[in-house]
Amino acid sequence: MLGSSGSTSENLTAHRLLGPEVYTHPGATTIEFNPIAPTFMLKALQTILGKETAQSGRREIPGTEALKKLSELGDIRSAISALEFLCVRDVTGSQGWSGRAAWKSTRKSTAPLTAMEKESLELITQRETSLGLFHAVGKVVYNKRDETTDLEQQPQEVYVAPPSHLRHFDRPKVSQVSVEDMMDKTGTDVQTFTAALHENYPPSCDGSSFIETLEGCIEYLSDSDILGSETRSFLFNSRNGIG
Repeated sequence: MLGSSGSTSENLTAHRLLGPEVYTHPGATTIEFNPIAPTFMLKALQTILGKETAQSGRREIPGTEALKKLSELGDIRSAISALEFLCVRDVTGSQGWSGRAAWKSTRKSTAPLTAMEKESLELITQRETSLGLFHAVGKVVYNKRDETTDLEQQPQEVYVAPPSHLRHFDRPKVSQVSVEDMMDKTGTDVQTFTAALHENYPPSCDGSSFIETLEGCIEYLSDSDILGSETRSFLFNSRNGIG
């Protein structure tokens, strides 16, 4: 069974593992499971945590807000695994867990996340973050940008001016999309993502400059095909008489 979450470096997709011939074969069937509702996930995680505290005797536990964050994963297997890693970090004190094991009182904890919980959740759930293919395509096609037009007020790490020979690519607003992070979260290969862009970009080329925008997109997609690893491998094998 292959999970749909995880970054490209830590998770194998069915397409990548089986290959296009097997994956697209008429005899192959893909079974997809819808994400579990966060309310059901939260109850399940609370039950698991309650049983664990009864056996271990621990008094400090991850709080309700931390469990809610884990419930957003939608995958019970990944959520339980993340909760297990979260509980391994045994800490005490005001900066530790925000929850307390309820031995007699059933009052629900509403304490906010502690700094340690935020740090742990960021480290644990980072590898569980998955960005759908079409969601990623939408990020590129619509490319939301910051509202401020004063680039001088942007932090240096956010706005980096292009070199002099690429000044014509400069834009008045900084993009909110980090291409590197987005590609790491799509869970698909570059060729598949580029093909999805090729099929979905024309509707975004609206306005008075439709032809110019369409031409620019085609040019960039062609450049990506030429610079892609599969194309370079094909050209190398052709020149050396392989294949």
